[in-house]
Amino acid sequence: MFNILTDELRYSYNNLEIETDFRCVLMYDRIVKNENLNENDKIIEIINLFFPTYDGSVPIQELFDNIKDFIHRGKEIEEGEDDESTPSFDFNVDNELIFSAFLQVYNIDLVEIEYLHWWKFLSLFNGLPEGNKLTWVIGKRLEKIPKQTKYNVSYINNLRKIKEAYSLKKTKKLTLGEQINDIMKMWS
Repeated sequence: MFNILTDELRYSYNNLEIETDFRCVLMYDRIVKNENLNENDKIIEIINLFFPTYDGSVPIQELFDNIKDFIHRGKEIEEGEDDESTPSFDFNVDNELIFSAFLQVYNIDLVEIEYLHWWKFLSLFNGLPEGNKLTWVIGKRLEKIPKQTKYNVSYINNLRKIKEAYSLKKTKKLTLGEQINDIMKMWS
């Protein structure tokens, strides 16, 4: 398992330089979710995004295995775990909240910063403390609606309104491996 404090950050796989800026992974997320792109176009865009100097010397499946490894920082992810769920955040939907949280907590302007390695970004994201709008919204999305009593009717009504205002689409959550497998089916 990767340790941000002691292990070297990854910049290449199989002697191919990989694009490591956090924006690359966020763009990957947009490409995968883009219903206007066919699977073939997704494969091409994802390869060009992560491996702009790709020359065809490495099998495409191996490239996608490397992308999966990079995004998850070498951590093994069980395929199919947590398939059906209500997401607690979405990098694209919550982009302004993420931007403001990084600025508020770390004084990092994610628009102006020239480069931030994905693994550093993810460590900072996962370490965001309570006390900013993003963590508040995530907390409200995850909060269970309690059993109603005569004392909490107002609270429950308010919580329902908040949950509705900040809700994300409930979708079949595919793991990265499943996303890659779906995309790769076109090339098999």
